[in-house]
Amino acid sequence: TDMNVGRPQHYIPAPNGENPQLDVQPLRERGLISPIEEPEVGKVQVSNVMREVYFGNLAAELVDEQVIRELVEPAMHELPEYSSELGPPITKVSLMACGRYCFVQFQNAELATRAITIFDDTELFGRRIRVSRPSKYSITVEPAAVAAAGAAAATALMQPGPSVSPANLPPELLQAAAQELQAFGARG
Repeated sequence: TDMNVGRPQHYIPAPNGENPQLDVQPLRERGLISPIEEPEVGKVQVSNVMREVYFGNLAAELVDEQVIRELVEPAMHELPEYSSELGPPITKVSLMACGRYCFVQFQNAELATRAITIFDDTELFGRRIRVSRPSKYSITVEPAAVAAAGAAAATALMQPGPSVSPANLPPELLQAAAQELQAFGARG
């Protein structure tokens, strides 16, 4: 479950000032709350959607959050993309009310990609489960990165010769594209 921490809707600050912010790092280190990725200007941001994976065709009466965790987490612990310092490999499981599908949020986008290749078309309680990116899957980019990439692309288009080359693209975009191609090739 998610825990929202913040001020009530009609909060009025105390006349003597605010209390210092609570240090939640020990909770993150113990895996009790999700790690937060700090934004870096000019870098491609990994959104929650990129860390999320759809698990469908579940046996509604037999599958719950614990079953999904017990199925997926052991494999994720063995992958080089998993970082124990950042907490558990799965940060959230959202099982839909019908029980036929859920969304699993992973520690990072790389684990999400690997989960698709590992678990798609796996049998669970006599059913072939479908594992894929959710329909809302997208890449979010910091505005500064969009502006920089746009300027670089415009400059490249004005230059004679090849207008686009992998050398002109940000490495984060190349890496994300390569991972998606690998995932697509493994499923195809």
